[in-house]
Amino acid sequence: SNHLQSFQQFHDRLLTGYAEIMSGDRNTLFKMKELWCYMSKSFTNPEKYLKKIKKTERLAEYYVIVDTLFREQELQQEWS
Repeated sequence: SNHLQSFQQFHDRLLTGYAEIMSGDRNTLFKMKELWCYMSKSFTNPEKYLKKIKKTERLAEYYVIVDTLFREQELQQEWS
């Protein structure tokens, strides 16, 4: 859906912004993990992705997890 696309673009802009000003994967991921506490509430079934996001230490892996989440999950009704 369009909303999902907008959400992903928003996420990607945030991630790029943090990656530019933070040094290293860990600091960037720390910020993104904080945000996912809130962002995950927008999705229908985020638990298993959230667990992986919280565990990952590498941005490369983070990208894959989040990409999968955006592909496989839908937004809650009030968002779509």
